[in-house]
Amino acid sequence: MNIATIGSGIIVEGFLQAIDQLEGASCHAVYSRKEETAKKLADQFGVQTTYTDLTAMLEDPHVEAVYIASPNRLHSEHATAALKHGKHVICEKPFTSNVKELEALIALAKEKQLLLFEAITTVHMPNYHLIKKHLHQLGKIKLVQCNYSQYSSKYNQLLAGET
Repeated sequence: MNIATIGSGIIVEGFLQAIDQLEGASCHAVYSRKEETAKKLADQFGVQTTYTDLTAMLEDPHVEAVYIASPNRLHSEHATAALKHGKHVICEKPFTSNVKELEALIALAKEKQLLLFEAITTVHMPNYHLIKKHLHQLGKIKLVQCNYSQYSSKYNQLLAGET
């Protein structure tokens, strides 16, 4: 499967490292708003094609799937565009900003008969499997409260007023 990426942050680097280890999957193209950012990432992972025009990337007939790791507020917009261009979508969390956007994406993916999924790792974590294994021992559950927190690499920039 030929995959194109949207975004150029560290999470995309992790995704591309994983793709390098998969048989039958490769990164065909990298999209970024800035050519130098796209080129740097592409060179780092041996990707031949870069784009700064999202529509042009989505119209590339070699791209079969799109991995979206753009700023959160753009996830729904980018996923919608990819689906409309007939591309399967892997989207980082949060998938969308609200349920209405999510329902629209699901309907579009079904209409186009395309795969659409969120790249969330929680269901693969050991603590999740441990809880699932022992769920029957917990009795009737009345409330579940969860928090998935991670220190943002951009938090210090936010505090300094740089972002």
